[in-house]
Amino acid sequence: ADYLRGRYQAQIPTFLTLQWPPPPTRRVFNLAMIRGQTMRYGIDEEMVRLMLRGRVSDVLVQNTSVKLEDIFQTDSAKRRVILIEGAPGSGKSTLAWHVCQKWGSGELFREFKAVVFVQLRDPAIQSARSVEDLLPAESRGQAVRVGQEFQACRGQGVLWVMDGWDELPSCLHTESIFHRLIVSPEKENLHLSTVVITSRPIASGDLHPVVSSRVEILGFTQTEVKGYFTEAVGGDTQTLQKLQDQLRERPVIEAS
Repeated sequence: ADYLRGRYQAQIPTFLTLQWPPPPTRRVFNLAMIRGQTMRYGIDEEMVRLMLRGRVSDVLVQNTSVKLEDIFQTDSAKRRVILIEGAPGSGKSTLAWHVCQKWGSGELFREFKAVVFVQLRDPAIQSARSVEDLLPAESRGQAVRVGQEFQACRGQGVLWVMDGWDELPSCLHTESIFHRLIVSPEKENLHLSTVVITSRPIASGDLHPVVSSRVEILGFTQTEVKGYFTEAVGGDTQTLQKLQDQLRERPVIEAS
């Protein structure tokens, strides 16, 4: 656990190392718990367009605001498998890493003794065949020992954060260590572990039968977007106005 905590505090993943736009000084995640499947539209071209856009709230009506620290609270009798959905660029990967950092710093999610971040787009991760292959460790021997410890307690207190289900090859959605950890964890003797998965909605339908709750990243309000861009351009009002004008001329970019 100490090794993992140190890793999350010291390491910055590649998807957060862009020079521009700079990361905001304060991370804001507007989240909603999806409570039902009532659709706003029938099955027509408009619904298909909205689903491709990638926001569940465009299509489904029943959702309620939820705080990050409450995403693991569920009324479901199912094992805790939390599906976090969002449009491309909405901040799914950033949120996944943020969960790990908050645990690593001891600020949130203290109920877990270990949190394991799994970047599913990583080719090295995609070739994993066992739990040990997913564990960040200083040596293979350490990974094996930690894996055995997880299995000895049947995964109790272990949180798997799997980022990018939609970026995983479809063949691995059914035959892989990832599928076993989500759908049939008893095969790995980890059926008491908790899982968080991030995905675009259009690619996550196969997970719905096993998840205990679904959370959507709603994106940012117009005020938050303006604040972010103001910070990004260093307070240059002329550049900010030009950028806002360009976004209004391209509503598809602004909506995404």
